[in-house]
Amino acid sequence: MRWSGCDSAGLRAYFCAVVKLVVEVKDSKAEFFLELLKSLPFVKAQKAEKAGSENAEILRSVRSAVKELKAAKKGKLAGRPIQELLDEL
Repeated sequence: MRWSGCDSAGLRAYFCAVVKLVVEVKDSKAEFFLELLKSLPFVKAQKAEKAGSENAEILRSVRSAVKELKAAKKGKLAGRPIQELLDEL
């Protein structure tokens, strides 16, 4: 039994497996790497931010939190006392 849509370089497969990969790339090289992947005929590539608006918002939020944490650890940003944070809850 053959499945449609499983062509790769003109070859037909009896079954088709798809593997999704997560690759971490420096921001400065991300556009280049994405274009490189898109140039390959057997790869469907997109930025994680474009995968879904909810996922993109979560990703932006996590990135922001990590930047703030790093700044606080370096003493560039004042942290909040834990009791103050707990009182808000």
